[in-house]
Amino acid sequence: MRFIIKVESDELQRRLEKAPIRVKKVLADGLDHATRSFMKTFFKERLQGPPGIKHNPRGIFHRFRRAVIVKGKAVFLTQTASSDSTIKSIANSAKDPMNMTVEIYSKSRVAGIHERGGSINTGKPMPIPLSEAAKSLLRNRISLQELSPIHINGKLFLARTKGREKPELLFILKRGIRIRPRLGFYQTWAEHQTRRGEIMDKAMDKAFNKLI
Repeated sequence: MRFIIKVESDELQRRLEKAPIRVKKVLADGLDHATRSFMKTFFKERLQGPPGIKHNPRGIFHRFRRAVIVKGKAVFLTQTASSDSTIKSIANSAKDPMNMTVEIYSKSRVAGIHERGGSINTGKPMPIPLSEAAKSLLRNRISLQELSPIHINGKLFLARTKGREKPELLFILKRGIRIRPRLGFYQTWAEHQTRRGEIMDKAMDKAFNKLI
């Protein structure tokens, strides 16, 4: 009695042809997961106030983008996009699965100053909020012309006045401000390395399994 086992060449060829596509999708899923995880960590740890900065709905966080290049054009990967559409875009960014990349960046000059530190000079008086109430006015885009200018010790403030009540100082007007480094974009990226590594290690294991 004996058994003879041979390779079905047609089936093997079919599997090998499909393997690169499967590998690309698995690795693209890993890149999507890893970069989403970083963006979530960045928002949670650096954009909720000190030691970072305070986020607002139209603030710095929404100037950070995840993008891939597909056929010479940038495709932006939003946090709210479905995983399927994002994975497809990442997979289409390169023929070779090992050359797929996702870029995270911001062109915001203000974000850069918050990251590195520096001065902002406008050449004209700039309202610097002194309280959460003042920041709320800016977020709601309420006209500052409704506030009253008040000089105190040679400094100019904008205040909200109500009858005979003591004026509520909301803004101080300055022609420039010095910002210390506090955004922590690169610092968060470095600290997120272990988590990114775990995600990509799992993706690599799945990719190898697709080849078996």
